[in-house]
Formats: sequence, structure tokens, C-alpha cells
Amino acid sequence: MSKNIGKYLHQQMDKSAGIEHSQKRTKIVATIGPACDTYDKLLSLVKAGVNVFRLNFSHGTHEDKLAVIENIRAIIKTEPYNIAILGDLQGPKIRVGDLQDGKVFLQEGDEVIFTTQKMIGTKEKLYVSYPNLTSDVKPGERIFLDDGK
Repeated sequence: MSKNIGKYLHQQMDKSAGIEHSQKRTKIVATIGPACDTYDKLLSLVKAGVNVFRLNFSHGTHEDKLAVIENIRAIIKTEPYNIAILGDLQGPKIRVGDLQDGKVFLQEGDEVIFTTQKMIGTKEKLYVSYPNLTSDVKPGERIFLDDGK
């Protein structure tokens, strides 16, 4: 059976079962933040063509995200649109421990030893809270601090 016949039969079976498929394959993704997380704002985005809502879990609380998800689900139940929710999960939160004199100044290119053994950090050596650091990062690889600022 050719690929086209198989596709045709699949479409005919779906049609006879009452399943309609949109031919739209492109997705319009909107990242949702506080400025557009209400039901009315989300609905206006859907009507403008958005069909995937991205929630960035690196910002805001889980309670905030739950409220947005509930608004999106309410739209899905009441409106004839095919909408998806994309959760962008944050990676591990790696924290630097206490620092000598409360702060350490580093510049790009400075070499620092990171350790998972608790200690007071200096410009030369810093404690980090992530126990898998040595298996996830190889010597010589770049590490960005303070969100890469």
C-alpha cells in the first residue's frame, strides 16, 4: 500500500468517526507573563492566532502558573480552538555558599575552583550546593554566575 493511500484511508476512517483534523501545522507560541495571564487576555491571544501557551517556570510561583493553566483550560472547554500548554521547566538551582567578607568580585577569565565541600568562599575557591556539579561540568568548561550577568 502506498503512503498516500494509507494517509487517505486514515483520513476517511477519522472522518467517518466524526474526527476533524486541522491542516494547520504551524504553531504560534506565546510566552505568558503577568501582563497577559487573565482569561480575557488569553482569549484575545487565542483569537489572534496563538495556539501554544508557554509558561516559564523559572519565574513566578507555581500558584501563579496554576491560575494561568486553569484559565487556559476554561478557554479550551468553551471555545472551538485547539490549544496546547508548554511548560518550560527551570534547571537545577545552584547556589554559592557563604563568602569571605560577604562578597567576592570575579571578572571574566578568572579561574575559580568550585567545591561541594562546605567552606567560606574566596576569590580562588567557592562552595556550590549542587552535588552533581563534578559529573555535569568538565574542567575548563565555562560557568556563568548570577544568571550570566
